[in-house]
Amino acid sequence: KVPDRFHLQLIPGGIELEEKAIGMFHITNVTFEVVRKMSIGQLGENFRIELEFECNPYGMLLTVYIPIIVLNIINQYTNYLAGPGMLEVVLTINATILMTLTSLFISTSNSLPQTDYIKDIDFWLFGNFIYPFIIITIHMLLYMMERIGFKHKFILNGLKCFMQCLLPLMYIMTNVVYFMH
Repeated sequence: KVPDRFHLQLIPGGIELEEKAIGMFHITNVTFEVVRKMSIGQLGENFRIELEFECNPYGMLLTVYIPIIVLNIINQYTNYLAGPGMLEVVLTINATILMTLTSLFISTSNSLPQTDYIKDIDFWLFGNFIYPFIIITIHMLLYMMERIGFKHKFILNGLKCFMQCLLPLMYIMTNVVYFMH
């Protein structure tokens, strides 16, 4: 259904639109087709209108991609804050980033057209949403292990290495795959 504000007019030989954009999407092609239906004792016509949209990538780049990547870079910096006295700072920063990412996720999802399938950007947003949660979880594990006097330094150092080296590498690789896709 095309909202009335787009002033869709059927004219001989085609369709005319006053407004050529819906949000961040621009209409690139409009096709109109009359489908004749015949049933017993009745003759009817249905109309089929197809709109092709093109997305302006710069708007998404400035309002979605760059802010989320910058937030996760800040998020990653908290992994290098060491010591039991820094746990509150780490949790506060990560919880704030998690809430900000949640609002970005919701607003981005609401600004995109509704589909029957999960879009690629939804997977990317969800992955970015999970990132601070993983960091919070690992920091809490390290804190609890140190608090109870966990003796296996190999496991503690392994978690720290994962958090400081492997996790950012995985984040970079998933972003490269997403943007190359």
